[in-house]
Amino acid sequence: MTESQRPVFAALALLGSTLAMAYAWYFCVIWTDDALIYFRIAQNVANGFGPVLNAGDSHSAGTSIVWVYFLGTATKIFPQAGLSGIAMTFSALFTFGSSLCLCFAFKPSVGAQALLAPLALISIDLFRLLPGLETSLAVFALSLALWCWFFLRSLPLAAAAVAFSFFCRGDAVLLGVPIGLHFLVDALRERTPRSEINRKILQASLAAGGVLSAGFLIQWALTGELLPSTLNAKMVQGLGGKSLYASGVFTYAYQAIGSNAWFSILIVVGLARAGLPGFTLVSTALLHALAYWFLSLADYPWYSWILQLSLALLLVFGLAGVVEWICVGLSRRLGQSQTRRAKAQWVSLLLSAGLASWLWLGLDPLPRFDRDPLVGGASYIHTYHRVAQHLCAAISGSSESEKPAVFLGEEIGVIGLYCRDLLIRDVNGLASPGLTIENLNNWDFWVARYSPQYLTMRGDQGLNRVFGGDGNATGVLYRRVMAESSRGPFPVTVYERAEEPEESLSHLAPFLRHSPMGPDVKLLWIPGDLHVLFAHAPSEIRVSIPEWANHVELGFGLLPAPANAQDQADGVTFRIIGVDRNGEQRPMFEDHLSALITERPNGVHTARLDVSDSSLQALRLVTQTGPVPEWDWSYWSHVKFDK
Repeated sequence: MTESQRPVFAALALLGSTLAMAYAWYFCVIWTDDALIYFRIAQNVANGFGPVLNAGDSHSAGTSIVWVYFLGTATKIFPQAGLSGIAMTFSALFTFGSSLCLCFAFKPSVGAQALLAPLALISIDLFRLLPGLETSLAVFALSLALWCWFFLRSLPLAAAAVAFSFFCRGDAVLLGVPIGLHFLVDALRERTPRSEINRKILQASLAAGGVLSAGFLIQWALTGELLPSTLNAKMVQGLGGKSLYASGVFTYAYQAIGSNAWFSILIVVGLARAGLPGFTLVSTALLHALAYWFLSLADYPWYSWILQLSLALLLVFGLAGVVEWICVGLSRRLGQSQTRRAKAQWVSLLLSAGLASWLWLGLDPLPRFDRDPLVGGASYIHTYHRVAQHLCAAISGSSESEKPAVFLGEEIGVIGLYCRDLLIRDVNGLASPGLTIENLNNWDFWVARYSPQYLTMRGDQGLNRVFGGDGNATGVLYRRVMAESSRGPFPVTVYERAEEPEESLSHLAPFLRHSPMGPDVKLLWIPGDLHVLFAHAPSEIRVSIPEWANHVELGFGLLPAPANAQDQADGVTFRIIGVDRNGEQRPMFEDHLSALITERPNGVHTARLDVSDSSLQALRLVTQTGPVPEWDWSYWSHVKFDK
């Protein structure tokens, strides 16, 4: 390829990345099923700008193909039909083509690696779909084997991606590790002196850290927060709240490194200045991968210290980069020697470490991970109190001080409920088999946010859309209860809306959320109400009756079964049982709904009962189904007491 052809390939790559980002962002804004996924696509594809800005660096150009992995496997991980699949396909094609143009334009060997990397990644991911610890260990061993093979064959890009695809899908991992290994392999091949390698690693780390620190400072100036998620909240607010990005524990650092387009541009420019990849990214990725690996095996409460250490390391290098730029710039202007410049770098690193420690321990600018450890991977979808307050104030239009109760809880950030292995207790310690929620008076909907089987970020979208639509978060309160599963206790946040929304939600289309690993819970949006659907009976909600109430109106219904499964639907029996002060129970209502009963209309069915008897204390809302519950999804839409 001639020199005159390279700008043409670079222009094609830039055009492809731009079109892919615009296409994905378009679907994010117009409310498709997977707004969160398209938001991620838009961010990831935007990283295609990075190699263009740093066109002379074959290492950065080669990493652009990594984004093809995200897009190419997204349809496999989140299978959807219709427009979703089309959007995924077009985005993947645009990015794949632009990446190949860049790779072959600046280094043909990197282009060859780019062709092999997605194939290796997809083949490894096929094993990830199989459950069980033995399978995980087998995949880990296979990943290491392929990693070593590619490394010895001088294909570190594919090698690093394969090895770390098992651990996590963080952007920083797939950005930092490949370019880091490229640098190390080239250094070993050239037999560069160790002192020179150390000097270059330090220089690259400081440069990359400086870019990150500059990005944090810019974000702080724009949003007043150092959390990347709050920047996304500002973007969401600018879009009218039509998409809400929920960030997890392992994505907080990654968002600041690889997901936001302007962060990526700053990083690549900084790496171009240093001429080398950032070692900080590699070390951070290793620490996060190690933490995620241990989390996948058991519940280790000390995982928080690993995560804090990695973020502290990131902060130290970031501050060191800023100080180093100042020191080196001054030393060059004053004409100091190379030795003094090197000393200035080390002094800046030590000063920045002290400053970072003061910030970390004193101001606490970054999210802390030592709050109540949750069961297993539940911490992956942590939603922090500070972010929740910011979002609540931004969406509802009120200040944080006026809203002591926020709509997002501190601990749980994923909607999910697995009724066969779940017991929710209220603050009084009361419990009953199945699902029980106590002391919810005058509520319009409730959501218990946890899934011990599979924690998916897609599930969190349902609740986010409720509060991110058109200001319907007014009057939202939340209650804290405790839940127990076979793996131990964990906190659950229950949401209560104290007043009717000012506007109707009928403009939102119905959508479903479910775990791809098996049935646990589905969320169905019916205009005007949010329903939590239980996949398996028995399930139960226990509602206390207010002293002033004389009547109660309850809404219930079924999700229509798919056409190919209607003959398998057993139907659901809805029972309302009154409980008096002596604990005695009296049947008050019973109804059976089934997809096979065509003469009864679909939608919400209502029951109005007399609860004026002063001896009644609570109502048990019970659902039961037959031996095949997979296609019988039931819900209680509302419980309203009146005089």
